Amino acid sequence: MMPNDFPPWEVVYQQTQRWISAGLFEAMVHALRAVLRQEATGESVELAYVDRSYTGEEASADAKGIRLEVVKHPGAKKGFVLLPRRCVVERSFAWASRFRRLAKDYELLPQTVAGLHFVAFACLFLHRAITVLGPRP
Repeated sequence: MMPNDFPPWEVVYQQTQRWISAGLFEAMVHALRAVLRQEATGESVELAYVDRSYTGEEASADAKGIRLEVVKHPGAKKGFVLLPRRCVVERSFAWASRFRRLAKDYELLPQTVAGLHFVAFACLFLHRAITVLGPRP
């Protein structure tokens, strides 16, 4: 379902795979996220919420002055318990589901699905940057 003025879908797909493999969209999302956070806070991020299964390097977060807070389930719970900042995760899933390519299981490789998530969030962050920062000359 590509527009007629685009090349054949195979060519577009191969080029997208090259960009995903090179980490282009991931780098774009990280750069846009940094710009949007800087604009929103006016300063650097000091606190980040992580899942208890977080396996990233805490040293890199400490070096940047970011304190990591692990979000855990309460010991004894009955029924639904809302975790702190859970709405951010749910909102992100809802945004990603708006992209038709992510709404269905079209892809065979998990790297492609992850890359297409970066493409979707690059689009979302670009839109957000335009609305927050305004168009630049």
